[in-house]
Order: sequence, then C-alpha cells, then structure tokens
Amino acid sequence: MLKTFTLIFLSCLLFSLTIDAQHQLGQVAVLDFELPSKREIQAAKKADAQRLISLELVDFDKLSNLIASFQDYVTEIFMEDPRFTLVERSKYKYIEEERELQKSEEFIDGYVVEQFKSIGANYLVLGKYNLTAYTLTIRILNVSDGNFIGQEIVELKKNIKFTDFSLSSKPGRKKIQEATVKLIAEAFPSLKYPVVKADEVKKTKVESLLIAAGSKHSIRAGTTMEIIEISELEVEGEKLKRETVVGSGLIDLVENANFSILKIVDGQKELKLLLDAGKKLYCRPLKTK
Repeated sequence: MLKTFTLIFLSCLLFSLTIDAQHQLGQVAVLDFELPSKREIQAAKKADAQRLISLELVDFDKLSNLIASFQDYVTEIFMEDPRFTLVERSKYKYIEEERELQKSEEFIDGYVVEQFKSIGANYLVLGKYNLTAYTLTIRILNVSDGNFIGQEIVELKKNIKFTDFSLSSKPGRKKIQEATVKLIAEAFPSLKYPVVKADEVKKTKVESLLIAAGSKHSIRAGTTMEIIEISELEVEGEKLKRETVVGSGLIDLVENANFSILKIVDGQKELKLLLDAGKKLYCRPLKTK
C-alpha cells in the first residue's frame, strides 16, 4: 500500500515538474512605463474641451504615481508566473537612466536591446499611457532580435480626474491584469496546458474539465480557454503535428497552484467522444481578436 502511494506521489510530482520545465520562458525586465510629456498633456487638453485647464495645475507627482501603479499591476502578473524570472531592477537602473535621457524609439530598438542582452534579459515589457485616448499600451519585446512580439491596448475609464489622480480605488487594475494575461498568450502561442480528465459528464456531453494549470501559471477565474487536439500526420515521409480546436470554455474555479476547473462552453459532445477514445487534449488562453 505504501509502495503504491509512493509511486503515485512520484508520478504526480514528475508530471508537475515536466509541465513547468516545458513552460520556462526566460528572464523579463519590466521597464518604467512612459509618462506623458508636457507636450502630450497640452495636446490632450486641446482634444478635450473639458480639459482646458492650466498646465501648472497638473500634479505631476500624482500622475507619476498613477503610471507607476499601472506598471505594478503588470509586474504582479509576471512575478506570479513561474515561467518567468524577473530581472533585478538594480541590474538595469543605469540603462533606465540613459533611456530617460534619450526618449526615442531608436534607443529602444538599438542601445537598450544590446544592454539588456548583456545582463541576461530575454524579454522587455514596456508601457505607455495615452491621455487623449484614455488607453494604456503594453508591449513585449524579444531581446534576441529586437522585435515586438505582442501588444495589448487597455481602455481605461474616462473619469480619472486630470488634476487629481487618486490611487485609493486602484483604477484599472482588473482590466490591466486581464490584458497582461492575454498579452502573454498572444506573445507565446505555444503555451499549452494538459487536460487531465473530464470533471463533470452528463450523458453524451462533457460539462467541465480538470486541467493542469493553476494560480502559479497566472490562470484566473473567468479566463477564456480554447481546447485543442494535437495529432501527428505523415506527409511525404515527414511526420508533422497538427493542432485542431475542438472546444472552448471559461475557467470556473482555480483549485490551487497546479489545477483548475474549465467549464465547457462549446464542443461538449465532441470532447466526450475524444476523451472516450483516449485522445490527449490541451488548452490555452484564447487570443484576443
């Protein structure tokens, strides 16, 4: 009995470690999100008659704190996700200082990329708040080639006062963090989580699935997931993998760090047939359109 229990425990541990090893993505540096310049603030005022106030009345300290809070919301997602390792800020403080002086896209495309390579960063996360459109743009840059691999634009409330950036209600936190999870799915489309088994079945339909993804993978209740079957086809002597979307669902419950319950929205009957046939299924966060 003890031997059987030990074998089961070791199998589960190996399964968990295998999943984590497959999903290690590298080191991430979250750069200071860009503050709107005085010129951009003036342009925002001209674009919105209700903002016709003196530039001197803008509390730049509060504005700075607001943008810093947006950055913290994004950083939290990467910090909670074990697939990423955050680069210590002390390692790139001097690069940020140089970036503040340069303030140009050429600086991001050239000098910054090379400097971050030297400290072992694999990806950079950048953000900028647009005062005119009330949006926050979050982007991920691949340090290896200097190209952006994903972008999310978050629409924020228009009622954030121009001269009083109150942080008491943590404005935009939910939207920004949901957008960050979607951004990661967009930037790293190869991320897949195994379907462990059917959690609830009613006659010929699968109502919910147990999946091997939990809080440590930044999975949250309400996240939309698509379910895929991976098959192998032989074409002219070469074995090729093919991914087929067979269903979709919403995360209903995050059980713990490793597992969640996925409530099926589409594909209940087909999923039942595939699971009965012993097919291996996976799921991944659905990309934004």
